[in-house]
Amino acid sequence: MKKMAFVLVLIAVIGLGFSHAQEKKVSLQTNPFIAIYNIAMGAIEKEYYVYFINMEFQYAVSNKFTLSLRPHFLIGNDYNFVYAIKGFFTSTYKDTVLLPDDYKDIMVSSMIGLIFRPGGKGLKGFYMGLYPNIGWENLKYEDTMLGHIDDSFLILGIGAELGYEWVFSKGFTISLGGGLERNFGIGLGEVKGNYTDPSFLYNLRLNFMMGYSF
Repeated sequence: MKKMAFVLVLIAVIGLGFSHAQEKKVSLQTNPFIAIYNIAMGAIEKEYYVYFINMEFQYAVSNKFTLSLRPHFLIGNDYNFVYAIKGFFTSTYKDTVLLPDDYKDIMVSSMIGLIFRPGGKGLKGFYMGLYPNIGWENLKYEDTMLGHIDDSFLILGIGAELGYEWVFSKGFTISLGGGLERNFGIGLGEVKGNYTDPSFLYNLRLNFMMGYSF
């Protein structure tokens, strides 16, 4: 009887250890539509271009708290398209110059998020996230009145998001969420261009990601 009890306890301990080892702690995700767009743009030779990257890395510190890193990168010379993307995602100001010549925009930023999951399911389930943002942007273009513009900005901001994340048994992961974000552009050095705050105080943020958790 004692031997049987010992065997059952040993099986239970091994089972708990195995289940713990199988917990998903890390998640790598990206927006598939953006990835498809970038691949298509790379296959098309055209005068105007816009490339942008939106990814997310998550680490489950506990069942209820997750740390997140969202790097963003944008480069383009299509003024209207760049302006539309920035206005929807990470706009810090509004450029008052319309259709400038020799336009080029480079923006790099990173959001470091703290995610809370009331359900206590690690990487899975309903989440509430707070995302401080820091980055850098450089604008170059020719203005008929001001001449050559080469302005750089420090980007500082904060965002909040609600959503849901599905992690399937094989690790395939889908995230869907949305929230609000507010960013500020602080001029670095002499700023020659004419800029104003965004038309809206907060930017709408929609998040759709697919990836793998392990």
